[in-house]
Amino acid sequence: QFFFADSPRHPPLEISSDHMVFVEGYQSVPASNVAIGDRLILGSDPALGLTEVVDIQTTVRKGSYAPFTKSGRIVVNGILASTFVAFQDKQHLHIRGVPTPFSYQWLAQTFEAPHRLICHVGFCQSEAYTQEGMSSWVCVPLEVSRWMLRQHPVLLCLVFVPTLLFFSFVSLLEAVVVSGFSATSWLPLLLLAYIAIIAFVVVKKKTMI
Repeated sequence: QFFFADSPRHPPLEISSDHMVFVEGYQSVPASNVAIGDRLILGSDPALGLTEVVDIQTTVRKGSYAPFTKSGRIVVNGILASTFVAFQDKQHLHIRGVPTPFSYQWLAQTFEAPHRLICHVGFCQSEAYTQEGMSSWVCVPLEVSRWMLRQHPVLLCLVFVPTLLFFSFVSLLEAVVVSGFSATSWLPLLLLAYIAIIAFVVVKKKTMI
């Protein structure tokens, strides 16, 4: 099922309900959350302005395009959209109904860091794809994420926190590699290493008491 978001300044944006689109305030929300009167961001630059949604319709299509970009954003019919989906029909991850500060756009962009990093160094020229045309880099994490969201909140948190720390570290490493190892790019990694060392020392002291 796809949504048509029509505006007077551009051709209709046709998008699946769980794919995200950028609305006023540069917030990425699932297309299913967009309502008539909402204002969508034009192009890749917020300075280009906004366009108001005047009509929304639903339709059924066979097949779809889901390209991935390094930025996690893409311009479709002049409208700024996301290359990612939201799993809970919400902008942010919710655990047992409790919202977290992590938006699905940020989570997806962070968890894609290993894929982007490997491609940056030239090791993804021959990617494997499923029968549905989805990259294995995307399909496996997608199914694992959906499975995790169905688990008990305690198990979800136990897996989510260390996983998030790992992918955040890879994301910072990617920033360092892509920026050419500039001095300022090392600061986030040094800060993360400092926090990890402090946490390790605190835990070790507690276990020795």
